[in-house]
Amino acid sequence: MRILVATDSFKGSLSASEASEAIARGIRMENSDIEVIVQGISDGGDGVLDVIADALDAENIKMSVTGPLGKPVIAKYLIDRKLNKAYIEMAEAAGLQLIPICNRNPLYTTTFGIGEMINDAIFRGCREISVFLGGSGTNDGGAGCLQALGAKFFDRNGNLIVVPITGEILSSIDFCDTRGLKLDDIFLHTACDVDNPFYGPNGATYVFGPQKGANPEDLSRLDNNMKHLCEIYQASGLKDIGGIPGAGAAGGLGGGLMTVGAIPSKGAELIFSILKFKDLFKDIDMLVTGEGSIDAQTLHGKAPFVAMRCASENYSIPTVAVAGKVSDRDALIAAGFNEVICCTPSEMPVSEAMKPSVAIQNLESVGREIAHRLI
Repeated sequence: MRILVATDSFKGSLSASEASEAIARGIRMENSDIEVIVQGISDGGDGVLDVIADALDAENIKMSVTGPLGKPVIAKYLIDRKLNKAYIEMAEAAGLQLIPICNRNPLYTTTFGIGEMINDAIFRGCREISVFLGGSGTNDGGAGCLQALGAKFFDRNGNLIVVPITGEILSSIDFCDTRGLKLDDIFLHTACDVDNPFYGPNGATYVFGPQKGANPEDLSRLDNNMKHLCEIYQASGLKDIGGIPGAGAAGGLGGGLMTVGAIPSKGAELIFSILKFKDLFKDIDMLVTGEGSIDAQTLHGKAPFVAMRCASENYSIPTVAVAGKVSDRDALIAAGFNEVICCTPSEMPVSEAMKPSVAIQNLESVGREIAHRLI
């Protein structure tokens, strides 16, 4: 019997590798004859760099960049030297977690730091760059990022805008000069799990702005600014991204990078390709996957769902899903999961269950339960 344990992170508690290892440890404790293969997975959200670093012999680069509020922050990214590929997590430079709650308002945040990271990767010889778009604290349509990459933005008086562009500044942009961009021989990927457009009722601002600190008045202003920026991009000879699904990812960073040729991908699918995930299924009898919370949203491209589809459709391997919180169990079973297990005891408070030491114990118990059923 061979079991592949491949979970996403249990957000706020355990990394993907920690959660996967805990389940695997439980399986081994119950039945040492079961061979367990462990692989952390992700759909491009928080912790994606850790998953990639665990799977690849990649170099960890740390650098000072412009943070979302315009002040320096230390960000990291990965380089695969064998392939001259870089892997950048936008949240490292412009993530919501970098902004104190009292200062959260996407009118005043920028993606300038992501452009600085891309520049650094290019300087170090990378010709293929993947940017993961989860965890954004911004809504600048990617203008800050393009500004750092060499695009020049001018206001209505013809003055060059020299400060990092934020959501508020978008309304003052009158022209964009992209001749300073040096991306002709760079292959850019973006990875996300949302399909929201750049602006409009279902766009970046109205859907994600509130969780970034925008109030109702801010939302209208920001969305108008995003529409204006889209028109500026198009008038400047860049790609029209107004109606492209996914252009609204990460406050429009997805769309901003699309204007300069970035190829959008589903987060989980891109990461599974990087991990060569399908190669792990040789002689596997069962997949155990999961994440902190599983519900109907998991079926919209989240890592456990993509893993299950890969196991069932390509290899007819049954899949057990494990989570700290489970909702919509019937929908999950109907979608193809053979079993869905909540690892949190019913009487245990969420605050207790999220403590790393407790989460590990709970996942080990589930591992033992899964192994026991196979005896």
